[in-house]
Amino acid sequence: FGGSGFDIACAQAKGPLTYTRNNYSPYVKSVELNYPFIENLFFVHLNKKKDSQKAVAGFDLNKVEVSVISQISKLTELMINCNDQDDFNLYLKTHEKIIGSILNRRTVQEVFFSDFEGIVKSLGAWGGDFVLVSGNKESPNYFKKLGYPTIISFKEMIL
Repeated sequence: FGGSGFDIACAQAKGPLTYTRNNYSPYVKSVELNYPFIENLFFVHLNKKKDSQKAVAGFDLNKVEVSVISQISKLTELMINCNDQDDFNLYLKTHEKIIGSILNRRTVQEVFFSDFEGIVKSLGAWGGDFVLVSGNKESPNYFKKLGYPTIISFKEMIL
């Protein structure tokens, strides 16, 4: 199909996972996510479907330095094992900045939600269907007021 295979791995999974693709071989690992701040995490649907096949085709992993890939992997592990929302937000923001730098694009938060008091993290083909939001229990109201009615709690989406 030309995509990364991530969507298929997610469809077959029974819970949260990490997905790595080295030399065109995927590696899928189940993970536990038991954040004490889980009630403050949401997925917001942006109604901006991106063509992930085009995004994957336009991305050359060979141009990304190994040290940057290692940094992204380390941030992923830190996020998985995080127990503090402020730390989690820092890891999300750092991850988003690195990916934005690689793709030479501004973050979805900078472009659409610069006044949001929390973190908005792109998912999928950078600014596509869903974003991950780390905020507080009132955060869904912010997005609803902006015309994004489809908001799914992290707990509901992950379980």
